[in-house]
Amino acid sequence: MNRMEFVGREDPVRKLRAWLLGDGLKSPLSIVSISGPGGIGKTWLLKHVMDNTNLSPRNYLTLKLTGGGDGLRNLGQVVCYDLIQSCSQLDSVGKSYFNQTRKNLRALCWIDAQAQSEVLKAVGHDTELRKMVHDFFRAGAGLQDTLPFLKKRVDLSKMKKEQIDGLVGLLERTKAYCQETRWLGGTLPDLLGAGRRNRLRAKLETTLAADLYADLSVILLSGPRKRYRLSDIPKPMPSKVAGLDRLLLIIDDYESLQETLNSFLVGNLVPLLAQAKFETLILILGRDKLSSTHSDWKQQHESVLVDELKLTELSREEAEQYVRSRGIVDDSTVCRILEETEGYPYLLAGEVADELDGGRSALHLKGFYDRQTRWMTSVQKVWLDPLCFLDEINEETVYAMLPEEEPGQIVKWFEGEASIRNPRSKKWQVLRIIRSRICEYIKNESPKRFRELQERARLACENA
Repeated sequence: MNRMEFVGREDPVRKLRAWLLGDGLKSPLSIVSISGPGGIGKTWLLKHVMDNTNLSPRNYLTLKLTGGGDGLRNLGQVVCYDLIQSCSQLDSVGKSYFNQTRKNLRALCWIDAQAQSEVLKAVGHDTELRKMVHDFFRAGAGLQDTLPFLKKRVDLSKMKKEQIDGLVGLLERTKAYCQETRWLGGTLPDLLGAGRRNRLRAKLETTLAADLYADLSVILLSGPRKRYRLSDIPKPMPSKVAGLDRLLLIIDDYESLQETLNSFLVGNLVPLLAQAKFETLILILGRDKLSSTHSDWKQQHESVLVDELKLTELSREEAEQYVRSRGIVDDSTVCRILEETEGYPYLLAGEVADELDGGRSALHLKGFYDRQTRWMTSVQKVWLDPLCFLDEINEETVYAMLPEEEPGQIVKWFEGEASIRNPRSKKWQVLRIIRSRICEYIKNESPKRFRELQERARLACENA
C-alpha cells in the first residue's frame, strides 16, 4: 500500500509474526488464511510483519503468487512460470533447480504452439477470428486445461456467441491436445518428451504438483530423502541449497486465482506437502473465508488449517491517527476523510494522498478510478459505472441501468464484491466515497454520459 504507515492491527500482527517464526504451527504443513474485503489491508499487514520480523533463522525458501488482472490465468502458466519467477533466492544458482517444472513449461508451450498453429490454419484469413485465437492463448502455457472456462474470459459484447463456440470446438478437437503414440509403447527413454507431454495432457494437476514437489525436495532436502519417487533414484540431482530448509508459500488475491488453483492445491499439492520431509507454511490472502472457496479445505485438510485472520475496517481512532500523522490537521477535513473512507486502509491512503497533493483534480480522479478497479475484469468495470448512480441496487434498478445485461448476474457479483459495497447500509449500495469519485470522474470524461446515467438512475428509482 503506497505511502501508508502502519497503524493498529496489534492482535493480527502478533499472531502472524508468531506463525512466521514457527510458534503454534503443525508439522510438516500449516495453512494460515488472511481474509477480508478488497482494500481492507491484507497485503499491507503481511508486508508490515515480514518487513519488521527477522525471519533469517527460519531459512525459508519463499515463493509467491499474486492474483489480479483481467481474465483467467492458466494453471501451467501460474505454476511453471509465475511461481518460479517469484523465487529471487535462486537467481545466482542458475537453472539447475526447478528442473522438472521448467521442463513442464517447455512441454506445455510446445503443445500450445501446435494447437494454435492448427486452429489458425482452420480459420484461414478471417482477421476477427485470428485475433480471438491469439487472445485465447494470452493467458499463458497450458490452454487445454482452461478450455471449459474460455467463454468466461471473452467479452461477449465484442464477439458473437456462435464464433466463440466454434473456436472452442476447434480447440477441443485439435490433434495437439491428443495423446501421442510412443515407440514400443513408451518402454524406451522419453528422449523426445512425448511421455511428459502425454502426462500433462492426461493429468495436468497431478503432474504439475508431483514435479513441483520433487523440485522442492531437491532444494530443501539432502541425501536420499530428496528422491521421493522410484523414477528419481537413477537421476543425477543438484545438491541441497545451503541455508534453505523450509518452504513459505504466499498466495495473494486468492479470489482471482481460486478458479485456477483450488483443485490443484486441495487435491494435489497440499496432500503432498502434508506428508513431506520438509516443513511448509502456506499463507493465503483472499476476500472470502478459505473454507468457503472449496468444501475440501475443511473436509480434507482441517488438520493443517492453523487459523484465519479476518480483517475488518480500522477503528475511527486508528484511522484518525493515520490521517493526522500525515500532516492533515484541519478538523473538518479529517472528519470528511474518516466518514467517506469508512475505515478502509486502501481508500484512506488514497484519499490522504490526494488531499496532500492539492485535492481532487481530474488526474487524481482518474487515479482513484484506476486504483479502485484494478481487481476487476473489463466487463465488471462496465457494470460498475452505472451502479454508482443508484441509491439502491437490486434486479429492477440494475435492469433499468443495464437493460442488455442479465441483472441477476450483476447483483450476485455486486453482493460478493466487498471492496465497493457499503457494509453498513441496510440496502445494497456502493460505498459513498466510491460513488462520489467515480460519478465525478465520469462527468469529467463525458458530461453527456453523466447526464444520461443520472436520468436513467432517477427513472429507475421512481419505478422501483
